[in-house]
Amino acid sequence: MSWRIALPGWGVRGEIFQPLQQALPRSDWQAWDWSQVRPEAQVEDWAERLPATEGVLYAWSLSGVLALDLARQPQVRALVLLASSPYWCADAAWPGMAAAHWRDFQARLRASPPAAGREFLALQAHGDAAAASLRRRLQPLQWPARQAPELLDALLWDRRAALAALSLPILVVLAAADALLPVAQAEPLRRLGLEVIVLPGSHVLPWSPQLAPVLTDWEARHGLA
Repeated sequence: MSWRIALPGWGVRGEIFQPLQQALPRSDWQAWDWSQVRPEAQVEDWAERLPATEGVLYAWSLSGVLALDLARQPQVRALVLLASSPYWCADAAWPGMAAAHWRDFQARLRASPPAAGREFLALQAHGDAAAASLRRRLQPLQWPARQAPELLDALLWDRRAALAALSLPILVVLAAADALLPVAQAEPLRRLGLEVIVLPGSHVLPWSPQLAPVLTDWEARHGLA
């Protein structure tokens, strides 16, 4: 593969991937940042930036929904979704948060961005044995200027049907106690034909110590190393 491109979670700087880049040392890593305030525009922007050669996309959290659209580009050879899903909302046969929850959060974000930002940060660390330390580590990586409420529209997108059109390896890595994305999605995701690995802990973060070995093994099994 000629490149590895990492896409960050909502309102987070791409530098959050530095620990993963160091754990998987390669010369072809790129970590992109948010540049748009609407998800449709962000997909277009990232699609235009994709190299002409083949490579692998790594998408964390919200960017995973957008990455499923990017994965239709022929140069995307494989896709890794870290703490992400083709659909974040709940329905009768799909675990998730109610769509109303995400809409309420968008409203709170518009009304009081600092308070909503702290709320989201707390959710990312919820249930972690060292939650306070984790929040301190995440805080400087937050990007308030790119925590646009409109980007969260993508959490309402349902990309499950779009998976049928993708013929490339897709790995989903979930955390056993994630407060944002329930691990109960693991079995429905497998029924959609995706490979799913569940790691211990409250959230899959790019510096999770179990992550690099998992990704190294998966890339090797799919001839991507």
